[in-house]
Formats: sequence, C-alpha cells, structure tokens
Amino acid sequence: MLSGALDIPGYERNRAAFIACSWLPPKWDWVDPLKDAKAEIEQIDAGLKSRTQALAERGYDAEQVDAEIAADREREQRLGLTFGSDPSQLLPPPPTP
Repeated sequence: MLSGALDIPGYERNRAAFIACSWLPPKWDWVDPLKDAKAEIEQIDAGLKSRTQALAERGYDAEQVDAEIAADREREQRLGLTFGSDPSQLLPPPPTP
C-alpha cells in the first residue's frame, strides 16, 4: 500500500481491519512433555485457555483439526474401529429418577 504496488479498496477507511492479526508464540515442551500436556488439558478444562488457543500455539487451525477429528470418528464408526478411550464411557451414568 505504501509503495503503491497494491490497490485495496477501503484500506484507508478501515486500516485496522486489514492489518489485524493474532499471533501466539509457539508452545515449547520443556522437561516433561506428558506433564505439560496434562497441565494444558487442565487449563482448558478450567477455562483458563481455549482449545483454539492451545492448538494455535502448536501451529494448528482449530477448525481444520475439528474437521479432521470428526472425519476420523465417522470413518472409525463406519468401519467398526475403536481407538483409545470413548469419552462417553469416562463419565458416570446419569442418576436415575
């Protein structure tokens, strides 16, 4: 824009919208990656951090990751595959009235 090489309609009126971005530095795993992962899960569960933020810190896009997870689960169900823990089995059953 400054050199005149780009012609972006509305740039001068709404500069902030054109240059807005969010940058989160990459997360570094320190001495014990397992403890780091558990701590991050606890932060998400406590509402101190969102999954979107945690994924962005690792360089991933939350919408893409969610779409991949949903596709994986659908494919696993269709093929009768089971991997890891089923989160619905980890919760206690609801109380009976």
